[in-house]
Amino acid sequence: MPDLAKSVAENLSNTFSEWISKRFPALNYLPRNVELKKVNGVFKSKNLFKNKQIYVGVEWIDGICSSLPIEMANMLAPGRTFSEKDILDEVEYEKVTVRVTELVKIDESSMHYRYIYQTDKGLISVSGFELARTIFFHHRHLVNAAYNANGLSELAFVHRTCTPLKIIFPKSTTYPVSYLNTKNKINHIIWLFLDREARQSFFSIYQSFQKNTDSIAFEFIPPIWSDGSLSCQLLGIHCQNASR
Repeated sequence: MPDLAKSVAENLSNTFSEWISKRFPALNYLPRNVELKKVNGVFKSKNLFKNKQIYVGVEWIDGICSSLPIEMANMLAPGRTFSEKDILDEVEYEKVTVRVTELVKIDESSMHYRYIYQTDKGLISVSGFELARTIFFHHRHLVNAAYNANGLSELAFVHRTCTPLKIIFPKSTTYPVSYLNTKNKINHIIWLFLDREARQSFFSIYQSFQKNTDSIAFEFIPPIWSDGSLSCQLLGIHCQNASR
């Protein structure tokens, strides 16, 4: 029976990989001057590029779908156009500052979850990928850590025996310490490593991915902002009024 179950699982995985390669052909660059319409989710495939296994499935404004390596995730916001490796332009959406009071509902009607929040100006809805991209995926090193079993420990560790606590970046780290050149970036990394909710939320990306490797999906457990400090601007420019 174990051999039969393994065989069935392998056949399903191969069927999914074949479907992916036809429906979402892989690219290792961002198409020039084509607006990104939609992020479908994240998936795993061993049949696209030899040295890569995790991809983001996307749809462009011209209706063509592609698979992009996961390390590009930090750039993939709907409305953007690109020049191979760089952001060329993006649609300017109306920005509304709101104060979040609670997570009301998780829309699980598709494999790519949406998160609906109550705010002081009504309900807003944001896709799981866009929420995680805005909160966590600030550059490819954090993206790669999110999809690694070792998570943040791949990048740094917290020295808890000293006062105040220290975040240590070992020589082996892939994290670009030179990136920490503004107060906001420093505060973000401090929050990410020292806040328990943030760490659990970050690791939930990997945990959820492990459940959905044979589908294009995205879900995670967002951090809880008990002080209501999350704003629509922090959620990104692609928030939608959920009451519409």
